[in-house]
Parts: sequence; C-alpha cells; structure tokens
Amino acid sequence: MGKYNLDEIAKRVALFTEKCENQIREVKTLQETREKKEREENEQRDRIKTRFEETILQDLQQLLQDISPRVNSPYLRVLLDTHLQRSEFVISTDSLIPAYAFFAIGASAEESFDEGFTNARYLLFAAPTSLENSFRLSLNNDERSFTTKGGNEDDSARHLKDYTFDNYNLDEIKETISNYLLEELAYHQEHFKMPLPEEDEEYYY
Repeated sequence: MGKYNLDEIAKRVALFTEKCENQIREVKTLQETREKKEREENEQRDRIKTRFEETILQDLQQLLQDISPRVNSPYLRVLLDTHLQRSEFVISTDSLIPAYAFFAIGASAEESFDEGFTNARYLLFAAPTSLENSFRLSLNNDERSFTTKGGNEDDSARHLKDYTFDNYNLDEIKETISNYLLEELAYHQEHFKMPLPEEDEEYYY
C-alpha cells in the first residue's frame, strides 16, 4: 500500500515549478536576443538609408533636375522613383534593400502615363544590407520581357558596378545615365508606335 507522502509531493511540485521557471528564463532570453537582433537590423537599415539619402540620392535628384527640361516631349517622361516616394516601381524586400532609386525613361501616347513604364529598361541604384557601406548599380529588364511596373528588381538584371558611399565616381555614373538615356531614346525612336483608334462596333454588324 502506498504511503501518504506529502514531502514527496512537495518535492515534485518544486521540481516542476523550477522546470517551468527555467523554461520561462530561456524564452525570455530568446526573446531578448531576437529583440536585440531586430534593433541592430533596424539601426543598420537606418544607417544605410541615411548614407544613401545624403550621398547618391542627392546627386540623382540634381541630375534629374538637369535632365528633365531636356526631355521636352509630351510622349516621354523621366522618372526617379525611390524608397522615399514610390509611384511606378517598388522593391518588395524592404528589409534586404532598405534604400534604393529607380532611374527610368518611359514612352507613352497618353498624358497619364499609365503604361509608360510597363516594359521600360531602368537603372537601379540599390543599397542592400549585405553592402552596408556601398550601393549597387544595375541595368534591369534588359530583355524587355517582364512587366516591371510595380517592380521586380530581379527581372533580367545586369550588374554594372558597386560604389562606396564615401568615394563614388559621379562622372562615371553620369556617363552611365547618359548612355542609358541615349540607348532608350534610340529604342523608342525605332519601336514606339502610337496606338491605332478603336474599331467602330458597328463595323462588325
């Protein structure tokens, strides 16, 4: 017959309580580790954004101001889309690429430009977290086979060069942008066509 052992019951309860408290400490430590990692990642993203905005983005904004008046056509539009204000392009992996700028020229028969950048090639200036002190320049959608409006930064991307924030060659970047624009204008000169008027529905009766 079993013994009426209150001491053993109390001992078992104490062991169980200790196990629970150890698990709580482990969970708390894990949570603190995750929160610390998240804070560090957020701080890293903020550093990258600040460096990007204070360096290459300011230069790109100035270049856009210089170029825009020269692209004087109702059928063309030069665009600089960034992580600060996205209108036509977007990168979905914000955590991996916290700062970026799309430089693009598009052609459209409509003033609204709803479809002007659908099949545009574009230059992408991206500052991924893997390159904290640098940004990457690539030419995307080179094959013109993907819908890029709304953005997929991996579509037919051709890596051009990596630049450091502290010592990038702005003249070289200007030349790259100039060559890109000239190539796109030549492409549109050859391939762009105004849409045909819609057929009258009565024609089919």
